[in-house]
Amino acid sequence: LIYATIGRKDKAIKAYTRVLNIRRQTLGENDPLTASTFVTIGRTLKEVNQPEKSLKCMKRAMSIYTHYDKTRKTNEKTNEDIVAIADSLHQVGLTFEDHGDNSLALKAFSKEMSLRK
Repeated sequence: LIYATIGRKDKAIKAYTRVLNIRRQTLGENDPLTASTFVTIGRTLKEVNQPEKSLKCMKRAMSIYTHYDKTRKTNEKTNEDIVAIADSLHQVGLTFEDHGDNSLALKAFSKEMSLRK
């Protein structure tokens, strides 16, 4: 986060990637925190004008959130999880929209809105 704040996006991406690897090992591939790390990396890649890599991260995050939503019962989801997932899905939707992929943007925004009900 500090690297991103001071404009060192290259170092920020490397640090976020290390965080992603740790979360994959400790939490697994399909955990919402793993997905949120993909979103963070995707947003940073977008800021350094790497749209294809950014989209790849966002698609992976969306896949994780979809899996999480399908496999967890409503009573297993904490309010914190729901808010974090909705916020991340909003970022995913914005990224898809920026890249002209309106169908995926709509899907992300729809999932976000269903969580925020």
